[in-house]
Amino acid sequence: MSTISASTINRVWAKTARLIAYKTYGLDLSKTADDIAAEAIEYALKDKKTMTADTSSSEKLLFRIAKKVARWFICKEIDKAKRAPVSYELDSPEEGIDGEPLENSKAETNYVMDRYHEAQKHAEMMAKGRMALSRLDGFLTRKGVSSRDIGIYKDRVLYGMQTADVCWKYSIKPSNLYKIVCVVNGILATQGRALVR
Repeated sequence: MSTISASTINRVWAKTARLIAYKTYGLDLSKTADDIAAEAIEYALKDKKTMTADTSSSEKLLFRIAKKVARWFICKEIDKAKRAPVSYELDSPEEGIDGEPLENSKAETNYVMDRYHEAQKHAEMMAKGRMALSRLDGFLTRKGVSSRDIGIYKDRVLYGMQTADVCWKYSIKPSNLYKIVCVVNGILATQGRALVR
């Protein structure tokens, strides 16, 4: 049983690449027409019918399957390009309302504003966390947790101390440590919003 020759595959690849280049003209895709054609032919060659003999009919069949597969790959690349972040050309400055070129491009402005808003949110969350931490001892004391248990909880959960070290420091068993942590976590889960009000 003969298989398709390299020259036949090259002819089909060249025709497929030309067709893809025509179909994708002006589109900004991540893959070139040659790459899409190569992938389409590779996929088409997996079909046993195209591998039977090196004849003109098998070349036509290979081209027909490669064209069909190439359409799928082109659609996938177009979808990928739509989902990709918008790109801006930084070489050609954009014009403002008065027709003068803008000092910073839209991409730079958007990037700076995004980082500014992220930094603001982070600062707000850190301030909220510091406020909650400063109120934690008093809050847990009012809920009936002893100062020793508060210290155990803070050492294990907030300060990340190892279980063995916390048990040695407070002379408790690991089962007691986990019980204290679970009780305090339960209090914070149900009533912890009061800490940040």
